[in-house]
Amino acid sequence: MTKLPSITSNYGNFTDIIYISNKDYLFLGTDQGTIEVRSSLDFSELAIIEHVIDNEFGEPIKIIDPVVNLSSTHKQDLVYAFFGTIAYCISVEELKIIQRVPISEQVVYGNIGKKTGEIGVITVSGYLSRWSPQFVERISSMDFPFAISKCILLHDHNETRIILIMPTGQLILANVDKDPYIIEYDYPDFSDLYKYITFTKTNNNYLLIDKGILSIFSLNDKPSIPNDFLLGRSHIEDQIRKFIKFHTFDVSRKKYIANFRLLRQSHDRYLEEIKRLKIKNELYHNYNLKDDGKTINYAINDLKSSNIENKTIARSVIKKISSRHNVSPIFILFSHKNSSSKETIIENALHWEKKSQKINNNLKKLIILSLLISFMLLLSSEFINDNLNDLIFSIITISVNFIFLILINMYHRRFKIPKIIDIKPILIILFILCIMTTLNIVF
Repeated sequence: MTKLPSITSNYGNFTDIIYISNKDYLFLGTDQGTIEVRSSLDFSELAIIEHVIDNEFGEPIKIIDPVVNLSSTHKQDLVYAFFGTIAYCISVEELKIIQRVPISEQVVYGNIGKKTGEIGVITVSGYLSRWSPQFVERISSMDFPFAISKCILLHDHNETRIILIMPTGQLILANVDKDPYIIEYDYPDFSDLYKYITFTKTNNNYLLIDKGILSIFSLNDKPSIPNDFLLGRSHIEDQIRKFIKFHTFDVSRKKYIANFRLLRQSHDRYLEEIKRLKIKNELYHNYNLKDDGKTINYAINDLKSSNIENKTIARSVIKKISSRHNVSPIFILFSHKNSSSKETIIENALHWEKKSQKINNNLKKLIILSLLISFMLLLSSEFINDNLNDLIFSIITISVNFIFLILINMYHRRFKIPKIIDIKPILIILFILCIMTTLNIVF
């Protein structure tokens, strides 16, 4: 498949061309929603296949929807045409559409696996769906945790693996003819990667050029580390970098599909699911790498924002991380507020929760002791009849109760830690017992 941006016809500019050798046909997709089918022998026009829908009165209306991509099966008996919002399966033998599949949002890439015949479609929000031949049924699907409308999109020489170069400096790989999965290569010190403006390929070796720096990397089963070479421009010496350290994670099929499958039973449900799963790239990335300290930092920053969606996602992530470490989210927030280092947030949260439990145990012991003594004093007051003894006992009772009130209150106020038990009801009970004991003696 070769790009032909300079060729024009009455139906617009051609976006792609594909040659069907055994049928001697040329299929040319245009940016005006038309596929022109020509004979490669004399280049005479054979057919024009238009992207047409019916209006509310049942009348055909042509839709100007550019052809995103054209692809053929291994036997070259079928051609798949991917428009902006619909995909077609076209019979080469009959030169007619045998299947059409509406897409609920803008398509940025569509292709077919030459060996399997299975179809992969990627939309602008980052949704990838895999279909059986001729779009009979959707086999599986996944959702990238980011939109891909601004990425640089390439494919390997078999046209079955997608390469996404993201504005954040990441290289994403995803298969379209197998159960979907992602391998992500992150370049944290290479934020200009998206600015590469020229790329070409030889087999599976890719070249990226920007501002005099040439990066070369290979996409085999495990892509190699990009090498940077200076191309002789003296004013960009500060851009020379060493080999970039990077890390990868391969999300297993079962786990990924379980978390990110989009049912798409209706367009509204799809949009609702997309909204629920749209997590910040940095947040998702760190969460999968178990880099919980940084993730907590991002999440808490989102909690402070006015965006309701960001707040909801942040609470969910904090809850998941808290559950993983068996610590209350309250102590995660408390630790973040009182920790100077992101790396120690989880450790400090566990420390504060243990300290809170210890303080609560001490408070419970002190409260039980004070209540026990108060009840004993109240019962003892029944047996005192002498006026002098009444006075002394009243003074002792009031003193003991107030000492416990002060001790409990001081011990409680000493620690500014979450989840310390509420002592107000206990203080009220002790005060009531003190009054009851005194009244019982007096009357």
